[in-house]
Amino acid sequence: EAVGAAVFALADTFTEDRREMGRQLLVVIGKSAELQERAAYKRSVLADAMDGALRERGAAEPAASVAADLGVRAFGGAFARWTGAADGRALAEFAGEELARLRGAITELGRHRESVDAPDGAGTAD
Repeated sequence: EAVGAAVFALADTFTEDRREMGRQLLVVIGKSAELQERAAYKRSVLADAMDGALRERGAAEPAASVAADLGVRAFGGAFARWTGAADGRALAEFAGEELARLRGAITELGRHRESVDAPDGAGTAD
């Protein structure tokens, strides 16, 4: 929940007037290895900040770092979709969808692990 709140708070700072600039920025970054490295570094700094905030709130490892990484991934996916969309929806809406998609993926991985870990191939009822 804390990661979601952070992602939504960040998304709310991106107003509609920044969408076109974001679209152009992604194109420029996509053409430059140096800018791609810088973008990766910025994502890691953001993940580290989220990780630290989660630890301050009592989250343990590896949950804090995994949640922080997923939050950054959700924001990045939402930003890419938002800049490519022409429907006028806010970035926060895309962020909510990305967070839900990643939660679903985590749930699916948990189900897969349960079936792999089950003795004698007696997996879950998937």
